[in-house]
Amino acid sequence: MYPYFSGNNIPVTTVAELMQKSPLYIRHLISKNILQIGAGYHVNGDYKNDYYISPYLFWKNTGIVVNQGDTFEKTMPVFSKTSITIDEAANAMKKQQEFIRAGLRERRLPFGFAAKNEASGRYNYYISAYQFWEYTGFVI
Repeated sequence: MYPYFSGNNIPVTTVAELMQKSPLYIRHLISKNILQIGAGYHVNGDYKNDYYISPYLFWKNTGIVVNQGDTFEKTMPVFSKTSITIDEAANAMKKQQEFIRAGLRERRLPFGFAAKNEASGRYNYYISAYQFWEYTGFVI
């Protein structure tokens, strides 16, 4: 049985409190990919980081359940399509589209990839619906 996660993002301050560490320390561990519970990025060239912390990955790595509801047995969902758009991923994760794009370009979000067109300098993005579900728990 897996816990049911009713939330879609855990604030850094909540993780810091639960792990009895400072928020700065948690951000550092996430940014360096030492604590693999989510992702953190510089968005739009801003020096302020934006973080996504997956309730599922937090539970998987720490055993701590945040936003717990009823339990359920994890089964494979039925996907209506094989890939999802940047907009769909951003809406589900409640993040800006640039957060998703940067995460894919920097290979920090494990549910897709970015390919640069050398002629135009623009990126094309692919997000696997299955890998997105595995990482976030959302079916789109």
